[in-house]
Amino acid sequence: GLENYELASQSLDILKKLSLKFSNDDIQSINKNKLLTVFDSVDESARIKQAFINQLETPVTGERSLSLKLEILDFVSSNLSLTDKTPTVSHFFLGFQVTNILSLGPKLSTFICSEVSLLKSLSYLITSSLSVVNHQNVDYAPMRLASSSMEIILKLCRNPMTSSMVLEYLTSQSLFENILELDPKID
Repeated sequence: GLENYELASQSLDILKKLSLKFSNDDIQSINKNKLLTVFDSVDESARIKQAFINQLETPVTGERSLSLKLEILDFVSSNLSLTDKTPTVSHFFLGFQVTNILSLGPKLSTFICSEVSLLKSLSYLITSSLSVVNHQNVDYAPMRLASSSMEIILKLCRNPMTSSMVLEYLTSQSLFENILELDPKID
């Protein structure tokens, strides 16, 4: 739930455990595909992705909401690799369409090509976090959120499976120009 941080955190802990269980087995890619298949085939998958998006896009109202946002970002990042070309549950949550090939998906809600996706929320989180930073104000929360979001973007941009698609998409969204414009000048 959006306001029920304990429930959301417990749900995320379950996802982390499932993800770890399936990634620690000897046949890693087959098991990750099983977990991905479960999420991709569930009727509620769009609702699950939307819940991630909602949690990241709501304002930070306190330590609990910040902590949950960071947990979500850490979960997504921990399931991405700089080199592995196997799609993971994080690709699914970010809004990629995971079929025989990885794509930005259709223009349906929660897919990257739509107006609403977790990847788009990461872009928003980066720009909104950096917009409150200036030479007189460098708060922990916005810097940590921007840093964690950028870590995910970096992994996507460096991975050969996703780099072209993600760089093209982020360029079309003007993310890099926005980051340069918001670059805090700190003495």
